[in-house]
Amino acid sequence: MHQMPKNLPSRLHPTLTRFRDIWAGLKGNRELPGPEDFSLDKFADFLPNICWIDVENSGADTRRYRYQFVGQALSEVIGADVSGRYLDEIFGEDAYDWLQREYEDAIANKSPSYHSFLRNTVDNALIFYERLLLPFGREGEEACGFLALHLTTIKGAASFTDIDCPLPVRLT
Repeated sequence: MHQMPKNLPSRLHPTLTRFRDIWAGLKGNRELPGPEDFSLDKFADFLPNICWIDVENSGADTRRYRYQFVGQALSEVIGADVSGRYLDEIFGEDAYDWLQREYEDAIANKSPSYHSFLRNTVDNALIFYERLLLPFGREGEEACGFLALHLTTIKGAASFTDIDCPLPVRLT
């Protein structure tokens, strides 16, 4: 049985906690829940803010990450619906390298991965972004996908587009 990763805070946003608890219930005593355990109806409350990412092994140590489903609110944050596209088609080199490391770590650890950042806007509004990445896979194998929940909390008169996106997106 794997422990929770060190980067997972002891206190999560209640929505992230609920999301993680559903994953843990599906996982039970196994290393990971299987892809057959997931159905989007189990995560209906989260649909606008989730993405489903498939891990495709394309040969010797080469993986590609395909965004199978991207919720509407998350698409608005990104600036486009990237459903069906691959990580290397969407993000520039820096963002791609960072996300690929995050995904690789989650595969290796077979455990949730958490990321957050806080930004100020020019009008002193605060934007707090959080993401919880939950891997799934078949017993005895490495993770074959992720379900990720993205939350944005805004204090003050601002929107996510008021800051420089930390992950610039290639829209074409």
